[in-house]
Amino acid sequence: MRPYHIISGVFLCISQLIVALTPQSLCFNASGTFKIVQFTDTHLGEPHLNTAAIIANMSMILDSEKPDFVVFTVDNVTDSPVRDGLEILTELVATRHIPYIMVFGNHDSELKMGIGRAALGKMIVQLPGYYNQQPIKGITGVTNYVLEIKNSKGNLLHGCI
Repeated sequence: MRPYHIISGVFLCISQLIVALTPQSLCFNASGTFKIVQFTDTHLGEPHLNTAAIIANMSMILDSEKPDFVVFTVDNVTDSPVRDGLEILTELVATRHIPYIMVFGNHDSELKMGIGRAALGKMIVQLPGYYNQQPIKGITGVTNYVLEIKNSKGNLLHGCI
């Protein structure tokens, strides 16, 4: 193999990685709407809750609503292993190519979980589909952001969440 083939192959791999890690802009669609679905307090993994039913209901909502963005808020996964639970939860949106963010609650990082919020934050940003934004100076906490939503052409700021 010639050296330039190796170099071009490495460049291609790096460029694909950069594209995968760079979030696309959130934009209103051509009809002027931007639909957000919020799932809160899923408590995935709790022994007294039916995880399969929770996932089925979430799937049904995603399929019927077809959101542009999903927000998972507080007490998302409340049993170990945390990464497995996060992968089950986020696979719902990642396989549908819906960008998402996650905000943690008090049960996400309890002592029984054996993981703190900083570690959770590092874990979640590595999962497929996460709308990975850099934190804004002055906003404290983990996974707390101000997200811009652009107009349907993607060239003007139209709103923030």
